[in-house]
Amino acid sequence: MSSVELAAAPLAAAPLVGDVGLFLLRDYNTRVVVLGATLLGVVAGVVGSFTLLRKRALLGDALSHATLPGIALAFLAAVSMGGDGKSLPLLLTGGALTGVLGVAAIVGIRRATRLPEDAALGIVLSVFFGAGVALLGVVQQLPTGHAATPPGAASGGAAATEAGNRAAARVRSRAPICQLRDRRRYPTT
Repeated sequence: MSSVELAAAPLAAAPLVGDVGLFLLRDYNTRVVVLGATLLGVVAGVVGSFTLLRKRALLGDALSHATLPGIALAFLAAVSMGGDGKSLPLLLTGGALTGVLGVAAIVGIRRATRLPEDAALGIVLSVFFGAGVALLGVVQQLPTGHAATPPGAASGGAAATEAGNRAAARVRSRAPICQLRDRRRYPTT
């Protein structure tokens, strides 16, 4: 297609996946990801500024690490009761419970010892994260351990729809052709 034909082509004929379709947010998957990232950035920026000004920046790290053992324990509990372990409310409840336990541990360390608050935060962060990693090792040894990650979530397919899957399949199906073309252009001898 020449540049004149390309300029004369209507904008609606632009592909779903490509430079124009990506920047105009025509793909549903792209819109969902951009909206989610924007909302997360706004909320995290506001909360992050507040915690930084109150000198509590490490508290967020300690709490996020304290939730990991709860998520793993909730998964193990669901699997032991015959579930598949992908129950979002159950996983969130487990994470929230160990997050509260982490806050209680920070307060307990501060009151029972003469350690400064940042040392208590570091202790809770490392101990809870270590326990979570150990529990994740147990989860991975289970026959249903693969269920800890929903199918396609690791490759960005969590927000995909049928149209998004078709568009992604078109891009993946073109990749071998591009590789063959590049091999002819740039031989490796």
